[in-house]
Amino acid sequence: MAKEIRKDIFKTAYFAGGGHIPSSLSMTDIIATLYFGDILRYNAKNPEWKERDKFILSKGHACLALYVTLSKAGYFNESELKTCCKIGSVFGGHPKMKEIPGVEASTGALGHGLSFGVGIALTNKLDKKDSKVYVILGDGECQEG
Repeated sequence: MAKEIRKDIFKTAYFAGGGHIPSSLSMTDIIATLYFGDILRYNAKNPEWKERDKFILSKGHACLALYVTLSKAGYFNESELKTCCKIGSVFGGHPKMKEIPGVEASTGALGHGLSFGVGIALTNKLDKKDSKVYVILGDGECQEG
């Protein structure tokens, strides 16, 4: 699956006219394992399922990997990715929650995803939910201070 995600990252970047390809490629094994390795609990037909686990892409500029993975997981049709970074498309250069099914956090400003994820995890603990939270950080944001 990671190999297919890599191929589709290039295709999506082609239709978008660019994108952060290395950042996206660097996480394909991780995101493929989470979504297709029976780790992340999700329901693409019911993205707001209360008991779902949450995945947060803190390095939002690597959204091509997230978009491709969500399409392969069944959140939306892969053909929609051809609109990436086009006027009127929900698929921009950074993911936006509430606009794209399966996106749990609007990210792009580096360094916010981890604290957002910790907040969700703490809420889960207080609410006695069994849901887990996974966050991918980038090396650049880890150096931001």
